[in-house]
Amino acid sequence: MVKITENQTVPYIHVQGIEGIPGLEAIDAAAFPANLDEQRIAIANLQRSLQGNSVVEPKEIQSVITPVHQPAAQNTQNAPAPQSAPPQNPSSAESLSSVPSLFESCLALSCNPSDLSCKFWRSSGNNRWEIGTSGRVANPLTGINLPPGTAQKFLVAPFFDSHISSYTLVSESLNIPLLEEVYFCFYEYYATEGLSIAVCTDKMDCFYKKSGLTMGDGLRENKKWNIRCSKLPPGTYELRVIAENAGDNKGEVGFLPIRLARDPKGQQLIC
Repeated sequence: MVKITENQTVPYIHVQGIEGIPGLEAIDAAAFPANLDEQRIAIANLQRSLQGNSVVEPKEIQSVITPVHQPAAQNTQNAPAPQSAPPQNPSSAESLSSVPSLFESCLALSCNPSDLSCKFWRSSGNNRWEIGTSGRVANPLTGINLPPGTAQKFLVAPFFDSHISSYTLVSESLNIPLLEEVYFCFYEYYATEGLSIAVCTDKMDCFYKKSGLTMGDGLRENKKWNIRCSKLPPGTYELRVIAENAGDNKGEVGFLPIRLARDPKGQQLIC
């Protein structure tokens, strides 16, 4: 018999100390009583014995436990707000995106104004340029009967009515860089003295004008379409193609845009 506490004894239990671990005992399970009630009493008394013989007080157990540090919750009230990228000026962003490149301007400008799908050019004012086709009826000396190159249609400014003195063709806006040489190449038909054709900016800065017939050896040049390439001034502007009649002569002026080029002969096309 082993004496536990309070003068109570537990039958059939053999307790053997474990070396190096005071307060803990190994229990010989084979020595437990066979009676169930006696087993319960023996287990309860053994538990109280173990608690009473413990070498570590409850408060000492708490002192040797290493606390686990939890990450501190972020203070969302005092935390600085994330910095966002500085807002872009909508007007400046829109202005940059609205400026066409030279290649885009070249493609837009090269469309045939006589086609309904061409939105780059439009007639301005009360007098509209006429659409000419191959075989049209015209004065054999001053009129235009054939289109230029491989074109099927072209524009004509006819001056047979004394009340009509000018025709104006307007383009969409295009941008010419300051340090680049850009030439506007177009077809021109001019065969009547007293008429004129000019290409200008929307500020009436005219960089090309023809107002007289070619004489001498170049007389035949007046009876056909000719290619002209004129240097464009730098800046952003619209083009104005203006045909005028300063006298009483009757005749026609023909016009058809080609493309933008890098040279005055129109051999280095931009598009």
